[in-house]
Amino acid sequence: MRRFAPLLLIIFSVPLLGASEGPRRILILNSFGRDFTPYNSVTSKFREDLARLSPKPVELLDISLETMRFDTADEAPVVDYVGALCARRPIDLVVAIGSPAYRFWERHRAELLPDTPALIAAVEERHFDGKPPEQDAVVALRLDLPGVLENLLAVRPGTHNVYVVIGDSPLERYWLAHLRREWGPFEKKVNLVYWNEVPFDEMVRRAAQLPSDSAIFFALLVQDAAGVPHEQEAAVEALRDAANAPLFGWSDNLLGHGIVGGPLLPLKEVGRATARAALRVLAGEPAGQVRSPVLAADRPSYDWRQLRRWGIDEASLPSRSTVLFHPTSLLRKYRWVILGTGLLIAAQAIAISGLLISRRRRLQAEEEAARLRHELAHAGRVSALGQLSSSLAHELNQPLGAILRNAEAAEIFLDATPPNLQEVRAILADIREDDQRAGGVIDGIRGLLRRHPVEFSSIELAGMAERMMILIRPDAQSRRIEVSAEVAPGLPDIHGNSVQLQQVLLNLLINGMEAMERNGSEGRRLRLKIGANGGNRVQMSVSDSGPGIPSEDLPRVFENFYTTKPGGMGMGLAICRQIVEAHGGEIEAANDPGGGTTFRVTLPMARVSA
Repeated sequence: MRRFAPLLLIIFSVPLLGASEGPRRILILNSFGRDFTPYNSVTSKFREDLARLSPKPVELLDISLETMRFDTADEAPVVDYVGALCARRPIDLVVAIGSPAYRFWERHRAELLPDTPALIAAVEERHFDGKPPEQDAVVALRLDLPGVLENLLAVRPGTHNVYVVIGDSPLERYWLAHLRREWGPFEKKVNLVYWNEVPFDEMVRRAAQLPSDSAIFFALLVQDAAGVPHEQEAAVEALRDAANAPLFGWSDNLLGHGIVGGPLLPLKEVGRATARAALRVLAGEPAGQVRSPVLAADRPSYDWRQLRRWGIDEASLPSRSTVLFHPTSLLRKYRWVILGTGLLIAAQAIAISGLLISRRRRLQAEEEAARLRHELAHAGRVSALGQLSSSLAHELNQPLGAILRNAEAAEIFLDATPPNLQEVRAILADIREDDQRAGGVIDGIRGLLRRHPVEFSSIELAGMAERMMILIRPDAQSRRIEVSAEVAPGLPDIHGNSVQLQQVLLNLLINGMEAMERNGSEGRRLRLKIGANGGNRVQMSVSDSGPGIPSEDLPRVFENFYTTKPGGMGMGLAICRQIVEAHGGEIEAANDPGGGTTFRVTLPMARVSA
């Protein structure tokens, strides 16, 4: 009675668990115990799937029939316990897992729960003697004993001795009889040795000393010949470590614990089928009508580690075989991560290469565009000077003519007696002044016409304005235009390219003169004004007294190839804008209220990078 003391404690605590209403209650009869292999694989999967699939709460009550291992077990205390439990708690379904639990239920159904539906699960169909219970739901198994031995001999063709590990409990004696009968035809080509009368310790010792052409078949070990109970997985692992021959079995729960493998019964699938059948009964379907397909071994499964240990080639395995427990190398374990990372790196490399090629092409295009801009700017300067050529020729003729006349006068004064040296000195001073005047004009023209790299330097604004006036004044006089320049005193130098900024002013001044062509001969005024604009900026403005720019054209005057002049290219003001922006400045155009147009160029006083 000491064994059943915990059961009595459960009986007296039952009233605390609730009344009859509530979740559906299932009584589970476990053969030899809830954790006994191989039935524990079925039980655990049954409980898991039942909890996941049941639409309503289910309460599971476990009964472990541990005494069923022994021949002389007294079942009366277990029956009393189950009866007391069922009397206090209504049971909606009885699930007997394994043939020992099925036999117990058959013997005591009438005195326990005669009207409660039952589900018989994980019972090999031989136990039904061809007559499964008609009133109960059944999830049966089919174990092909000849097929198991045939697989062993096919995978290990040189085997001549097969040692069968099996105990001496009632269940094991039942299966021993079937093994002898169904494997009898094989005894002509293989020696079958049954260890049912050998204690397990002796089995382990013998397993280490077997002939080289041997194999071990683990059938069942509930209780050995010495009456010692054993757990199946622990027994298999002990044999695995000691044996000098490969170990085979019949159920998938032992795969990974030491058996080579073969056509194994899928015990977890049995648990799933049991859960589905139980839900059908709980839903109201009569138990006798719930018939699940008999489950048998499907695809053979093998342990890669045991194949390698015993030198079994995977090519010798049956078709459609599954090989498990391959070594988990980093490459194999993270192959998808490595593959994905490699593809990502490759994609990034391609993208980066594409970007570098695109950047190289863009830089080449920018360099070509810059070269073309410089050529176009040079062409603009040549064109502007071409427009001023007649005026520049006149401007040069004046000092050259003055030099010639002064030279003639000097000869006259030198021929006098005595020579008038004082007048000669004055004439030489005039010649020097006229020469410097002509040289300044030539230098300005040469500077604007010359191709040279864009270099930034310090620019004195007053001097630049004076040079512009020298260049345009002759043309302005021929057009009868009054020109003037006003430079605020004390302006600091700016940092930029002198030729480019002179081109901007020259273009704006010429445009202003051309804009006044339609004015009468009176009132033509062109003004250049340079002064400070805020604390750190300089503004240069060019104002004319022409008719102004049409308001619809004003926003587009700085666009490429847009012009309002007949025969114009539309590039002059666009080049001016590019030059100004390259100097970090801004350029704008506006019509004056009293008529005419003013172009304003704003440049920073501080140094700006080219």
